[in-house]
Amino acid sequence: MSNASYEFGSFRVDAARRTLLCDEQPVTLTPKNMETLLVFLENRGRVMEKDELMNLLWPDSAVEENNLTQNISALRKALGERPNEQRYIKTIPGRGYRFVAEVREIPEEPAEMIVRQSTMSVVVEEEEHDEKLRSGEVVKRPSAPEVVDSVRSVTASSPHSFSRSMRVLLIVGLLAVVGTGITFWLKTKQSTTEQPAAGIKSLAVLPFKSLSPQNTEDYLGAGLADVMITRLSNVSTLAVRPTNSVLRFAEHDPLQAGRELQVDSVLDGSIQQVGDRVRVTVRLVRIADGQPLWAYQCDQLCTDVFTLQDTISTKVTEALALKLTGDERRRLTQRYTGNQAAWEAYAKGRYYSNRASTEGYDKALESFQQAIQADPNFALAYAALADAYVWFAGTGTSLTPREAIPKAKKAAQQALALDEELAEAHASLGVMYYAYDWQFAAAEQELLRAIALSPGLADSRMRYGRYLALMGRFDESIDELQRAAELDPLSPLIRTEAGLPYFLAGRYDEAAALNVGMLEIDPNLPQLRVNLAITYAEQGQLAKALDEFELVRQTDAGFKLDMGWLMAYAYAKAGDHAAAERTLKQTLNEAKGHYIYPYDAALAYGALGEKDQAFAWLEKAYQERIDQMAWLKVDPRFKPLRDDQRFGDLLRRVGLSR
Repeated sequence: MSNASYEFGSFRVDAARRTLLCDEQPVTLTPKNMETLLVFLENRGRVMEKDELMNLLWPDSAVEENNLTQNISALRKALGERPNEQRYIKTIPGRGYRFVAEVREIPEEPAEMIVRQSTMSVVVEEEEHDEKLRSGEVVKRPSAPEVVDSVRSVTASSPHSFSRSMRVLLIVGLLAVVGTGITFWLKTKQSTTEQPAAGIKSLAVLPFKSLSPQNTEDYLGAGLADVMITRLSNVSTLAVRPTNSVLRFAEHDPLQAGRELQVDSVLDGSIQQVGDRVRVTVRLVRIADGQPLWAYQCDQLCTDVFTLQDTISTKVTEALALKLTGDERRRLTQRYTGNQAAWEAYAKGRYYSNRASTEGYDKALESFQQAIQADPNFALAYAALADAYVWFAGTGTSLTPREAIPKAKKAAQQALALDEELAEAHASLGVMYYAYDWQFAAAEQELLRAIALSPGLADSRMRYGRYLALMGRFDESIDELQRAAELDPLSPLIRTEAGLPYFLAGRYDEAAALNVGMLEIDPNLPQLRVNLAITYAEQGQLAKALDEFELVRQTDAGFKLDMGWLMAYAYAKAGDHAAAERTLKQTLNEAKGHYIYPYDAALAYGALGEKDQAFAWLEKAYQERIDQMAWLKVDPRFKPLRDDQRFGDLLRRVGLSR
């Protein structure tokens, strides 16, 4: 696509920067909306067939015509067209669309960016390229007292002298810079008025969007947004939404994303590579009124990107007038690595792990290991590797707990040997201690340490809330899980945990109401339906329980066998032993060649009164270090077994008898 600018009506489009202004005010567009608008502008006046448009906009994907219709509808709305009004985009029935407004094209003006420091912000000014830059010769940028000493701007003697890894480092570093540079104001030839940042207490960093057509990988934008989130989460006065919650909003309108994420502001950015030049554009938008608070753009080649990152990190907090402790200030500019290959591998790993699938975590393990090979002192990569192993231990896929947990523990301990203040590693160890090692005092110590180091880390609070529930400290658990939900209101995992303390405390009406409410928000979360079904079973509402179990069986193959055991338990709990026996037999037949989760099998046999079978399965769960054994003391479903001496012996061996 051309990098020219266009004017039509009251609108001005800067194709290079992917910005749209209306009467000099920014208009928010999704990347796909902007791409659609540029296609129309470049082909203005002629009919664009629907197939042609879909091939241009989704060249590597098979999409339905409805995608195109919705995309154009959203673009029309952004341009202010009322229903049935076609001032800009005219529908050609049976064929496609035509851009009918009069358009004036403004040729691109080459420019280079100089970063200068001011009292409260850094401004970016455009300067015209001279003939040497156009010819590819070395150009030395003018020096000035205002230029930050540690920031260096250079151009290459030959664009082709930069390797692919160097270009990746450039993107990584610039995005990390942008993540901490949210308080910068973009001063262009058309001046604007700086907006005050007072009252900004929460922030969502959306995945950076690639505007380069040849770039088919999303991992850099998503993985490096994660880097920014990690840094900014160290500031206790700023609530930053975690990566797994913002990923779904990659293609959303930033204002819509901010409202759904319940934050005061959104950081929205993009990267574009043209030849060997990389352009990074970012803006901070206030959700209350849609006004941009700051913007930042860089389209230069930078060598010492990590120094640049440190410098701008400090300026961000100064401009936001955030009061930092000494530890927060130090950690805000802490470098976890200076190795570009390590950063690239880590970014890939974070991208894949946030998919929360077996395939994703397989790729994540490989990527984190590559990051560690590139930089053996990369503490954050060790912590991420530990969490990946913990995921496998909890799902029973690929690696059993006995295989995964020693690897996870080794990685977490190595992370802490490199950086004792890494909250993520402490939280990971905390889970291992209570779920698999059954060292409960040590678990609480690690989880509290993680929260103290990073109070805004929702995942640590969620894990501590679960721990408190398993220890029978239900009111404390409820409070901690509510804090986690405030920090990350859209987290599926936090939603599934919310009802746990109520269920374990025997407060079934409250547990059921909470799960029903969560399902109204997120009806496609199978674990919520499982939780609701289990609660119905304890309430004696067999029909409702079976309906929920069956719905999960039909819609999620990964839960099918588990639902068999739980349905057998529900039948037995309701007194229908014949149906329970029948369901058990069917489940055992279906389980041939598959892993049987022993804790659930023990529940079913216990409800049937077959205690020997129940204890045989519980012993298997103990030997395999199944994480749910930590539930044993408070799980109300084991009431039929509690008077048996063998149950007391199990509690003692798991460390729950005290």
